[in-house]
Amino acid sequence: MKKQYCQICQSLKERKEVVDRQVENALLKKSLGFDYDEVTKERIMDTGQKVRHGGQQELTEEDWEGV
Repeated sequence: MKKQYCQICQSLKERKEVVDRQVENALLKKSLGFDYDEVTKERIMDTGQKVRHGGQQELTEEDWEGV
């Protein structure tokens, strides 16, 4: 099976190496005391809140494009 899909196997192996390196870096930073606060934004569908709040919303379309 590996011979038949050698390109896919190679791609998966390369991607695994990238992820392994990311995990190694994260563990190193953690062991050295590196700390940060992760800020994430989640865009949800408008379910009528914009109408209920008089058209007010916290972020503009331009704000979202900059994310």
